[in-house]
Amino acid sequence: MKKPNLIQRVINRLQSPTYQANKTPEGYWGPVSADAVRTREIALTIPAVSAAVGLYKRQIASFPLLTYTATSKDGLEGRTKAEDIPEFRLLNAQPNENTPRQVLMKGLVDDYWWHGEAFLLVRYDGTGKIFDLARLPASSVYLVTINEVTGKKEFRTRTGSYERTYPALNEKIIHIIREPDDYGLRGVDLLTSAGEVLGLHRQIMTSAEAYYRNSVRPSGYISIDGTGRLQDNALELMRSFFKAMFGGSQNVGEIPVLQGAKFNQLTGLTAQDAAILEALAASAASVCMVFELVPSDIGDQSQSKYNSVAADKSDQVTRSFRPVLDNFETAINNALWPNGEYWCEFDTDEILRGDPETFARVVGMGITSGYILRSEMRDWLGLPPEAGLDIPLYPLNQGPQMANQTTNDQGAQQEGNQANDNSTTGV
Repeated sequence: MKKPNLIQRVINRLQSPTYQANKTPEGYWGPVSADAVRTREIALTIPAVSAAVGLYKRQIASFPLLTYTATSKDGLEGRTKAEDIPEFRLLNAQPNENTPRQVLMKGLVDDYWWHGEAFLLVRYDGTGKIFDLARLPASSVYLVTINEVTGKKEFRTRTGSYERTYPALNEKIIHIIREPDDYGLRGVDLLTSAGEVLGLHRQIMTSAEAYYRNSVRPSGYISIDGTGRLQDNALELMRSFFKAMFGGSQNVGEIPVLQGAKFNQLTGLTAQDAAILEALAASAASVCMVFELVPSDIGDQSQSKYNSVAADKSDQVTRSFRPVLDNFETAINNALWPNGEYWCEFDTDEILRGDPETFARVVGMGITSGYILRSEMRDWLGLPPEAGLDIPLYPLNQGPQMANQTTNDQGAQQEGNQANDNSTTGV
């Protein structure tokens, strides 16, 4: 086969998926609008954005990340915690000697939203046993390629003047993508997809700030009896004296006494105040849509649609957190256990409990119905195990005791019938 010439090789390179995935994408330097938010620092000045990202970081970092393995007992398939493997401790407690799980997870979630992807470095010892997990900052990864020999991803990082390619020998990179690009090799950063929406909210905040800074907003006015006009110096003296004596929070409760004059206080919101508040609320709802949240998730309880904590938290986990948790779980499981002998899951039971009354009622129903063990309830509450509590309870008209009683009654009835037959025949 004839070898392609230089021009053809360049064309092939430009059209290759590896190049296309790492070239400067359209709109890289920010959205077209001049008012769009282009940097993370500016975006974090928007309260709704700061609250949304903070909610994801705090909540996901609080979920225990547990490792399980499949079990089989008496022909029944189940699962149990795989506490005897090193991954259990690394994922759920101490990923490395310098970083607890909560700190590592907050960093990964922060990268996940702002860069659209997060990178977790896995290191093994000489025997192939995992011993360390560490975050690889997404801001340092500037190139992702596909190795033509192994078919696996390689990651090029730059920190200052130092460059390195991951993974090296005895290393593995777990690549967690929030929103994939056209080739599925990189994530799309938040400001590329939502810079315009955040820019709109930022404009409203800027307009409100300018209005309150420059508008005339007196707290009241003084009317003076009589028709005579005070001299300018007298007016200035009165204004300064009244402000010094009664203005500001430090003078709340002071009683003004005016001879020949009356103070008229201005109260209530103006039409401009109401319009600004309405615009801020509407734009905050748009910001929540970017993060797949609702306003009540970031503190606006006036728009809460559930009458119980349990229902609200259940909706929040299903709608907002579960897609993110699935992305993390899938990436970690595929990288660490490609054969499926183990798997990890985030434990969201604690947030789904709701208020104590609801939790007690739900657990009580589960225990009396037999699908929750009393030992499981003690484990959820962090209480020590007690013997005999791993046997399920059943209602008397449904459980094994009733079935055994029915069988015994039928056997006794059959024996009685047999005895009657024997006495009749004289046997």
